[in-house]
Amino acid sequence: MLWFIESQQRKGPMFPPCANGMCSRKDYTLKWVDPVGVLYTCQCGGEYVMKSAGLLHGTYFYRVMDGGAFQPYMVRPLFSYWQSIKKGRAHPVREPRA
Repeated sequence: MLWFIESQQRKGPMFPPCANGMCSRKDYTLKWVDPVGVLYTCQCGGEYVMKSAGLLHGTYFYRVMDGGAFQPYMVRPLFSYWQSIKKGRAHPVREPRA
């Protein structure tokens, strides 16, 4: 079991670098938890929502834009590294209703 945990830690950080490229995985702070996802802020002021899409689909990381819209940013597939989200890929997070 220990080898599995260690191997996952080497796969990459819990958080990707921020979109500005200034903050690392240790620079995020939990802001709130919601059924939509978990909101984090980075030290340079960016807001991000992290949402799990289920065990087989990985974890999605969205930028919160002005006005509250979510912009797809990165995805971390199961047993892999953070990857940029390409246009046209389906995203499991629904934006909050106004």
